Amino acid sequence: MADQLSDSDTQLLADATAAVFVLVAGSDGGIDKKERNRFDAMIARSDQSGDGKLAAIMTLAASRAAKVVSELQGAEAEALLERVAAVAGQSLSADDCQRYKQGLLHMAQAIAKASGGGLLGISDPVADSESAAIRRLRELIDYDGE
Repeated sequence: MADQLSDSDTQLLADATAAVFVLVAGSDGGIDKKERNRFDAMIARSDQSGDGKLAAIMTLAASRAAKVVSELQGAEAEALLERVAAVAGQSLSADDCQRYKQGLLHMAQAIAKASGGGLLGISDPVADSESAAIRRLRELIDYDGE
C-alpha cells in the first residue's frame, strides 16, 4: 500500500517535470524557444482533473513550472530526479508510479523532438545529447518500461 503523499513529496514529484525539461532541453548547451513552448503546452494540458494523487501533482507542477525552471541548474535537476524513484515508489500505488514515470519519459521525448529535424526537417529529430539525457533520465527515475 502506498503511503500518504506529503506536501513535500507532492512538491518534489511536481518539480520533477521542470527537472526533466532542464535535463533534456539543456543537454545541448541551451534551451530553445520550441523546446520551452512544447514543455509549457504539455504542462498546461496535463491531466489535472480528478481527486487522485497524480492530479494533485500535475496541478502543482502547472503552478510552479516557470519558477522551478528559472531556478534549476543541470546538476540540481539530476539531484532532484534521483529522489523521484524512491518517493514515487513509496507514495504512489504501483499503477500510479508507473504512469507517473511514463509521463516523465513521454515529456522528455516530446521536448527532445520539439526542435529537431534540422533546417529542412530531414535530419534526426533528436540530438545525441538529448538521447543521452533521456537515457540518464531512465536511470535516475529507475524506469525500465517502454
